[in-house]
Amino acid sequence: MPTGLLTDYINAAMGRSHFETMENGRVFGSIDACRGVWADGAKLEETREELQRALESWLLFGLRHSHDIPVLEGIDLNLGDNPDVMTRGDALLVIPHGDDDLIDSPLLERILQQAGIDPTEWDKFDK
Repeated sequence: MPTGLLTDYINAAMGRSHFETMENGRVFGSIDACRGVWADGAKLEETREELQRALESWLLFGLRHSHDIPVLEGIDLNLGDNPDVMTRGDALLVIPHGDDDLIDSPLLERILQQAGIDPTEWDKFDK
């Protein structure tokens, strides 16, 4: 089953994560490619889950504020000069805005679903 652009990016970033047990017995995890993304927990799985949540929040914040997001596995989430385009290798994903009168809501929802983007998350970017 194909996955979405953001899911693939998160999987690529999590594939670059590393974990270590600290002197106090807690587990620390980070993703060097995504500066500032880290988490800690009592066990490895807890830390991994927290790290993924931190990564998701970091991505949403970075995209919303046009921060430079590192390209991973050929997935470029940076919006650059055209805020309606994301790329993945040679593929180009054009992101329409529902309030532009260029696209109706059902079509926008279908496009977001195919791109693996939760419509409720997309709504946050328009505000």
